[in-house]
Amino acid sequence: MLMIELIEKLFSSDTFIPHGHCYLWQPELVWLHLLSDSLIALAYYSIPLTLIYFVKKRQDLPFDWIFLLFSAFIVSCGTTHLMEIWTLWHPTYWLSGVIKAITAFISIYTAITLVELMPLALSLPSPAQMTIINQNLEQQIRDRQETEKNVELQAVILRNMAEGICLVRADNGVIVYANPKFEQIFGYDSQELEGKHVSIVNYPSETTTPEGINQAIRTAVLEKGEHTYEIQNIKKDHTPFWCSATTSVFNHPDFGDVLVAVQQDITDRKQAEAKLEKLNQELEQRIAAGTAELTQANQRLQEELVQKEKLQRELLQREQLFNGFFNAASSAHIGLCIHDRDLSYLQINQALADIHGLSIADHLGKTCTEIIPNIAINLVPALKSVIETGEAIDKLEISGTMPSQPDVLRYWLVSFFPIFGEQTEVIAVGKIVLEISDRKQVEDSLRQSEEQLRLALDVTHIGFWDVNFLTQKTIWNDNHYSLFGLERNAIKPSLEAWQGTIHPEDRGWVVEYFTNSLKSQTDYEAEYRIVWPDRSVHWVLCKGKAVYDNSGQAIRSIGLILDITDRKFAEEKMQTINQQLESSVEELRQKNQEMQLVGEISDFLQSCLTVEEACATISTLAKPLFPHCTVGIFMIANSRNRLELINAWGNVASLDTLFLPNDCWALRRGRSHWIDHEHHDLLCNHSDHHHPPAESLCIPMIAQGETLGLLHLSASTPGNLTESRRQLARTISEQLSLAIANLTLRATLQAQSIRDPLTGLFNRRYLEEFFHKEIHRAQRNQYSIGVIMIDIDHFKRFNDTLGHDGGDFILKEIGQLLKDQVRASDIACRFGGEEMILILPDVSLEIACQRAEGIRSAIAQLRLVYNERAIDTITASFGVACFPDHGGTVNAVIKTADHALYRAKNGGRNQVVVGIPSTILEAEAYSHDPKAALPLNAQG
Repeated sequence: MLMIELIEKLFSSDTFIPHGHCYLWQPELVWLHLLSDSLIALAYYSIPLTLIYFVKKRQDLPFDWIFLLFSAFIVSCGTTHLMEIWTLWHPTYWLSGVIKAITAFISIYTAITLVELMPLALSLPSPAQMTIINQNLEQQIRDRQETEKNVELQAVILRNMAEGICLVRADNGVIVYANPKFEQIFGYDSQELEGKHVSIVNYPSETTTPEGINQAIRTAVLEKGEHTYEIQNIKKDHTPFWCSATTSVFNHPDFGDVLVAVQQDITDRKQAEAKLEKLNQELEQRIAAGTAELTQANQRLQEELVQKEKLQRELLQREQLFNGFFNAASSAHIGLCIHDRDLSYLQINQALADIHGLSIADHLGKTCTEIIPNIAINLVPALKSVIETGEAIDKLEISGTMPSQPDVLRYWLVSFFPIFGEQTEVIAVGKIVLEISDRKQVEDSLRQSEEQLRLALDVTHIGFWDVNFLTQKTIWNDNHYSLFGLERNAIKPSLEAWQGTIHPEDRGWVVEYFTNSLKSQTDYEAEYRIVWPDRSVHWVLCKGKAVYDNSGQAIRSIGLILDITDRKFAEEKMQTINQQLESSVEELRQKNQEMQLVGEISDFLQSCLTVEEACATISTLAKPLFPHCTVGIFMIANSRNRLELINAWGNVASLDTLFLPNDCWALRRGRSHWIDHEHHDLLCNHSDHHHPPAESLCIPMIAQGETLGLLHLSASTPGNLTESRRQLARTISEQLSLAIANLTLRATLQAQSIRDPLTGLFNRRYLEEFFHKEIHRAQRNQYSIGVIMIDIDHFKRFNDTLGHDGGDFILKEIGQLLKDQVRASDIACRFGGEEMILILPDVSLEIACQRAEGIRSAIAQLRLVYNERAIDTITASFGVACFPDHGGTVNAVIKTADHALYRAKNGGRNQVVVGIPSTILEAEAYSHDPKAALPLNAQG
């Protein structure tokens, strides 16, 4: 009942009068309140619907419930206005009051909630912050796009590099990338290596197992830096080959630490080095063998001469010789050795080793059958007999030949004695050897006649001569005649006949030397040339000594003569080989110096910043490599229709500074063009035909399939441009080509990073960098900087009528106009959209205004045609500011220019407006008067 009474009271209208009576029911006043409250209620009800729709669509909004609370508050407010209309005729003021109370409660609750929510709301980004965030995101997107372009460009470079490159994961040694050159070097198909362990391309060894390679990669990651070495690898078909490898480590965004390996096939170089080393070893062996043979031959000759002299003395004085040989035999060396039961040598002295012609080490562990097989036939039975019986054998005479002298029969007395062990068992046999060959020869000599001695001399091929100065009788043996190319008794032996055989160039000093030897009582020894009857020249060695009387007068001279032609020829050959070796060493030294200089050139080229600097570096460092030569470096112009001389040395006047590509055979053929003095008809048209060079070489500079220029060399005398120098020129041309290509690529990338791709003007990033530096320079040198901001009027209209391509066409044309209008020290930048900005160093505000007016006029006079359609007149608005008049920072000056541009737009466009200092701007900000823009002649 209470609830019913309360409801009746709320809707009761009997005790009150309608609200319309308060307005005296004046129609105008009633309708004014009716319409106002109706519109307010309608607006209030539409706002909650809009908020609810907005919250439903934007479910990502933070604290969306506040919007619903606002909706309830606004609905209650709208209801109060409806009640105002209702109470005009129906005075239900209790109901109206309750609704207002509800509205008041919701209002207070909403206000309290809003106060509590305010810190959270304030923490949300403002529109300006959102703008900055969006700008940063846009910049990141542009940077990422630029990075993707650079990555694509680098991928193209990697695919076309002359060296093989692969990327190997440091954690598991798996190949994640290999460029085409790497796959070609190792004989694999495209992408066949990716995902496989790098050990698949390493030559199998203990260190190239997967575990060993993984450990080496981990070590390289820890050490960092770049490592260069030579390594043996294996191709897909299991063919081993050598590579020069350079490795470094970098962090990959997807794979973490990655080992970069750059490899180049050096198999040909390794084979050439091995071949050269083998040739050097063979040459050294031949030289050593030849020297040893000559030494041994000379030693044998000396021994034979001594022996022959000894024999001659024995023949002349038989009694004395016999006593001498007897004494010599008594004092002869005795050989001693010990054999084991297997007849192997256990010990041997030097005397017996010398008899055998071997070293002591050559005997140990070997049997006499292995050392002296011819003599062992007589030794082995005696050795076995001593071992079996334990009885000594004394003075067993044996004879035979030694392996070192198979033609010489020698004689020995050999004694054998047993060596017993503890059990009276023969454990070894001792052997004493006494050579009696000399005694045997003496005995034979004593028994034989002088004819036998002559025959012995004939066998030795040694000439013998005997001059008796008392009887004037001269004796030559048969070998003496043979050594002079004569038949026996062809001429009568005499000193005059001997002098006649001597070569005319040697005759004087040989005769004088022989005479002086007789006078000084010294032995005679000389090497000289003789001439045979057939006019052939031979070398001989002549040795002799004289017998003197009591007065010191020579009464007799005896000597030997030997043919040493082969030895002399060997010495000459040795001298020639030595000269060739010295020449080869000198050539290698020169090659090494050239390679060091080429390496230095390569280092300098990698540090050059411009093409001109690279050419100047070549001119300075390569000049010593091409003495007495004229060298010119030509570059192809950007138009590709001419070549220009960049740098040169030598006879520069003979070089054309400008010529067409078709004037050069090398450029037309795409390969080097060599001309010597016999083929002047094939000289290039750019060469000096009035005074043609003796030699000419043109080498096209090509990198990555593109012809960049030409390296031209010429010499006025033949022989200057040797094959080695021509090859050196090709090497330098290749290095210079790569350097120029890298510098061009670097310049292109630099230009792309600071230029707007559409207009060719500098971009905003470069503007800020340049302006900051220029402000510091202006502060240091006390000058001003003019800033002109430009905006094309009604640009959207051009976009709408001509399309975006037409708008881009207009931007390009105006960008070109700005580039033509500014000085070299000025920069023109695209600030954004159709806005552009000019930075004018060392320009006052007045001159900047004049420059702006000139550019404005030039733009207005542009008459452009796009797609055969004339474009309407183009105008632009200009805002001018100046450092330091309008601020001391980049942002302050640009903000002033931007504000001036805004006022130029609001002031009617197509005009130049000067910026206002910041103090005036702050005062003007309260007026919001667009007509406050100053005319051109108003300074400030």
